This record gives sequence, structure tokens and C-alpha cells, in this order.
Amino acid sequence: MNGKIVNVLAFNWQQDNFPELLQANGYQTDMIGKIHMDEISQGFDFFLVLPEQG
Repeated sequence: MNGKIVNVLAFNWQQDNFPELLQANGYQTDMIGKIHMDEISQGFDFFLVLPEQG
């Protein structure tokens, strides 16, 4: 569990996360669409989020 239970609290990017684990195993990771998190760049090779949606 990563402690992220509501969208109001910030996500702790210092802990392991799924996209970083995928990258470590040779996968390319992208985030496209909408997400309720700030600072999306960690763990993603490419990201494109809808304006004002995280």
C-alpha cells in the first residue's frame, strides 16, 4: 500500500511505484489522459495530461 487513499493528499514519489518498476525491467511507460496527481513526470517516459486535470 502506498498511502494514497484520497485525491487531496500528495503522493510520495520517494517510494517505489509501478511505472518505475516497469522502466527498470525495460518497458517504456506513458501517461496519457487524466490523472488526479501532481508531478506526474516520475516513472513515465512520456506524459500528456488534459489541461487542468492533474
